[in-house]
Amino acid sequence: MQAVHGRPLQPGAQQQAVLAGAPLCWDCPAGSHQPKTGHYSCYHCAVGQYQAKKGQVLCLKCDTCAKGRYGTTRSKTTESETACTCEDCPEGKYTAEGHTQCYDCPNGRFQMDKGKAFCYYCQAGSYSVPGQKGCTACEFEKFQNATGKGSCETCPFGMYQHMRGQTSCRDTPAHKAQLDLHKAIDHNEL
Repeated sequence: MQAVHGRPLQPGAQQQAVLAGAPLCWDCPAGSHQPKTGHYSCYHCAVGQYQAKKGQVLCLKCDTCAKGRYGTTRSKTTESETACTCEDCPEGKYTAEGHTQCYDCPNGRFQMDKGKAFCYYCQAGSYSVPGQKGCTACEFEKFQNATGKGSCETCPFGMYQHMRGQTSCRDTPAHKAQLDLHKAIDHNEL
């Protein structure tokens, strides 16, 4: 560790110049931090964080918001906790209490309202991809028989689906006739 006039260059400080072979350093200003020893610059506090004191190794999170809301600031380099605000998560996202960001609803889930701490499951016959505010009905020739899925299945060979949002496929007329014939043979009905 290097020293300036007997004072080591610590985390929370930035090295500004070198005088007579020894680094000259200043504390990082409020609204910034430096987590490592011996660096030449400070990092701005990110949006959603603040630091009221100078010479610090980290910024503090705006993490006092209720479920469905996230802590944020208007800009980087925020110097006061009073600059933290709580905003509702947008549709398609959620968050638990005390977070500084919202998270996309995962595959097969959705959220149609703002400011929520959970996501709903898509019903059978539909799907969603992350961050959606609603589910999409399965297309023609596809189905989904389970809830909370991120895609629909293609109808197997010999089957079809002519409607959207379905939970199963139907036998094609030719395939059904062939199945009926095999069933009759198996039961000695011919």
